[in-house]
Amino acid sequence: MSSVINFYPFKLELPISRNSTVVYKYSDIMYIKFDKPYSVFYLMDCERKKRYSVSVSMAKIERNLPRILFRCNPTTIINYCYIKEYLIHKTGILIMIDDTIITISKRKMRDFKIRKASLTRLTPLCERCHLCSSKDCQARDAFCIKEKLE
Repeated sequence: MSSVINFYPFKLELPISRNSTVVYKYSDIMYIKFDKPYSVFYLMDCERKKRYSVSVSMAKIERNLPRILFRCNPTTIINYCYIKEYLIHKTGILIMIDDTIITISKRKMRDFKIRKASLTRLTPLCERCHLCSSKDCQARDAFCIKEKLE
């Protein structure tokens, strides 16, 4: 199976077999878990949770993702859209909409808070994204940056 992920401005293409790929918007990604040697993508597709495993490192994936996705610990990247609630102690605890519990490492807590403060939660199919004045926004369909939203 090919392990090449193609990244585009608003979507990515995941290989699912030797001759087949699937395309998802970044806003469909709930979280990504690294389980050596695979990165496992957990996606929301028409209210159903889907899972795809790809043999690509987290570092390579992280370099190509938009701001709505955040690496919160060495093995997990989350999408702010799918956080149901979070608790902050010495480390943060995230509860995702599928009730998965994910921890934020101590080292990432500050970055998590800063990035969260710069994003405004919108619905996954936001009607207001066309109002965003940022022409190179990679967060369409999920978040708009507060200062850019008119």
